[in-house]
Amino acid sequence: MSSPRTISFLPQWRLKPLIVTHLLIAAGFITLFSPLTHGFWQAIDLFFFKMLNTTLEWGRPWQVLWAIANHKYADWIEDLVIIIFSYMYIRSGLKEQKLYRISQILFILFYSAFIIAFVNKTVFHDWIRISRDSPTLVVDSCIKLSEHISWLKIKDGSTKSFPGDHATTAIIFGATFIYLGSRKMKICASIYAVFLCLPRMILGAHWLTDVIIGSGSIALFFLMWAVCSPLSNRCIKAIENFLLLFKKKNLSRRSS
Repeated sequence: MSSPRTISFLPQWRLKPLIVTHLLIAAGFITLFSPLTHGFWQAIDLFFFKMLNTTLEWGRPWQVLWAIANHKYADWIEDLVIIIFSYMYIRSGLKEQKLYRISQILFILFYSAFIIAFVNKTVFHDWIRISRDSPTLVVDSCIKLSEHISWLKIKDGSTKSFPGDHATTAIIFGATFIYLGSRKMKICASIYAVFLCLPRMILGAHWLTDVIIGSGSIALFFLMWAVCSPLSNRCIKAIENFLLLFKKKNLSRRSS
């Protein structure tokens, strides 16, 4: 049985995939907001929303499930699952790999927090201010779950649906463990990332393009900079050196 291998972020530039990714992201934004091609994405958005939203007709238990999944307290469960994935990834490494794996996870957590707090909430919501009504504010013949479940505060509408914060977190989470994790972890992370994106799309707080072009482009942009540039390698090494220094100081205090 082979020993678990730790995937390292490379210290050199990989310009070709970085450039291709930037071109794909630009193409996504241009086609979504251009009057010539917006209708194409609009048709896909409408079809996908109706397909998901009509599932709320399946019954009360199904409605309650997605209402709970959409509640703010569900974020705590999501955070707990991410912690469990991180713990499993660190624990599965060899003893000499653990400090580096901890450094990787800490880098991803700090990096993700920066993306959500600065890019999603500040750049897009405060600076660019893209006004886009969510499906429940546009489509008349839809199920607004907040009208059926009044005892739980849920989000099923927004005037600034682009991009989705939860979806950005979910995509970064999924992509991280697809890149770093074992085969089983890759599969589980992929399934869970898709699940995290579903509640707000089913309830109508976000369009499909809010997720795949909005959140997906943001996550892909920053993840490719992490994978295809020396940025992540240098940050992880710096975190590892700090943890090593802290560990040595802690050991010296115990021995004195």
